[in-house]
Amino acid sequence: MEIWKKYLFIAAYGLITASLGKTLGEVYEDEQIRQMTLEVIRESARVGRKEGIEIPVIKKLYAML
Repeated sequence: MEIWKKYLFIAAYGLITASLGKTLGEVYEDEQIRQMTLEVIRESARVGRKEGIEIPVIKKLYAML
């Protein structure tokens, strides 16, 4: 389970910060970018569920935003 938590964080924030050229702080400050990040987290969680992995930590990741 911890590996998925780490994966969701890295996948979402790595993708968003790299593609937009933003820092993590800039992501946290911008509502539109936070929403984009949430959608990446949701999509990654959907992939996990399709692989049979339920990710209860997803609410904790949402709370970080």
